[in-house]
Amino acid sequence: MSKLDSSLAKLCDRVKTNYNESGRLIVGIYGSENSSLKMEIESLQQVKNQVSIFQSRNRETMKSQALIEELVTSLAEHLDSIDGLKASRTQIEKEIRELNLGIGSIESVISEIEADPEVISLDTNQRELKNLRRELLDQKISRLRGPLSRFLSVSKEGLNAPEAVETLSKYMRAPLTSLARESDGYPGLKEVLLALQKAIETGQVGLDRKKALKTLERIRQILGGSLLSLQKDARRTFETRKELLRSQTVRQLQSRRAHLKLEHDSLVDSRKLLEARTSRLSEETSSKRGQLEGCLGRIEKLVNNDFGKNLPSDLRDRILLLGRG
Repeated sequence: MSKLDSSLAKLCDRVKTNYNESGRLIVGIYGSENSSLKMEIESLQQVKNQVSIFQSRNRETMKSQALIEELVTSLAEHLDSIDGLKASRTQIEKEIRELNLGIGSIESVISEIEADPEVISLDTNQRELKNLRRELLDQKISRLRGPLSRFLSVSKEGLNAPEAVETLSKYMRAPLTSLARESDGYPGLKEVLLALQKAIETGQVGLDRKKALKTLERIRQILGGSLLSLQKDARRTFETRKELLRSQTVRQLQSRRAHLKLEHDSLVDSRKLLEARTSRLSEETSSKRGQLEGCLGRIEKLVNNDFGKNLPSDLRDRILLLGRG
């Protein structure tokens, strides 16, 4: 077709040139022939124009066809990607179900252990100790922890006796246990508090006046015996725990439960990781579906605009259904 177009163009140009050069010489003699020749030139020009239009349309059609083929390839790739993502999600969901079975099995065994009367007594005892520890920290010595920490730092520099530093360090690490192990009236703690009182009054701890007054008031309360009742309760509760743990059955059940809880927590962590992967796969699948729909829309537009056809609705629906899975 391009050779025909080139030949027609050359022919028209040649005829035009000959006509322009000799037209004036023959116009008087061959007027009618000249008119006929002009019509033939115009006819040739029209043929050339029609051929050019056809060629242009043919080139556009070929470009559209090539683009549609590329889009169809992309469409297939998007469907393959979606299939792969769905397969991965299915596998992960299977693994989650297996983890859930394992978690449920462990929880069932833990529940059986915790239904044992001796374990129930041990757990009750543990809750009592927790409550006593909270009462000591939050109500009795809550205002003293900051000043005691500062005082411990000062004491380690050699400003107080090593015995006081050791006692204070024990109370900072395990306040309830230290209180229960002290003699009645907690003389070790009182010695530390007297030293702290002196340090506050001489400005060694560096508290502002308001905080210093509140701290000194709490020290006076404790020196006056405000922890005596709590000390007795703590000592009694620790003794009960000691008695419960003399039972070999309790020790074995407690050890087994501790091991099972570690295993349970590990499985739960693994499940969380898999659930996070599932969420990411869902996001990726949603993105691929959007690309699939966009690709399909471009194909429909090209088919309609360049070929005057509509993509069969059942074909479109089947493709979208494959994408949804």
